Amino acid sequence: MSVIKTIGDMEARVKKITEEIEKGEREQRGINAVNSAKLSSITDSLELNLLLKRVLKSITVTRSGLGWAVIIYHLSGDTQSFMLDNGKLRFVSDSIALRKLLAEYTSDDQTSSYEPIDD
Repeated sequence: MSVIKTIGDMEARVKKITEEIEKGEREQRGINAVNSAKLSSITDSLELNLLLKRVLKSITVTRSGLGWAVIIYHLSGDTQSFMLDNGKLRFVSDSIALRKLLAEYTSDDQTSSYEPIDD
């Protein structure tokens, strides 16, 4: 009986992992399908909400002192956050922009001709 139970458990694990992979692939296709430049040009709120649901996990807005703290969580795992005080941005944190900046830095570093100095 234990061999049959083990096989059943393994099949359940394979099914669960397969579903997780498929879910991740569907989310990634939805993320890739949304053009961020197009988002800023959409005026219909329903269409905008539908497109944002493809890329965003949640948006959290909290009161912070005299202003507001906003954190945007993306399905891709990225976050963007900022402080809004009297209509002015006081602090911005953007993991997407940081990743792009690091990619530029590392690509520049790989293409440069660095030669160590031997003492």
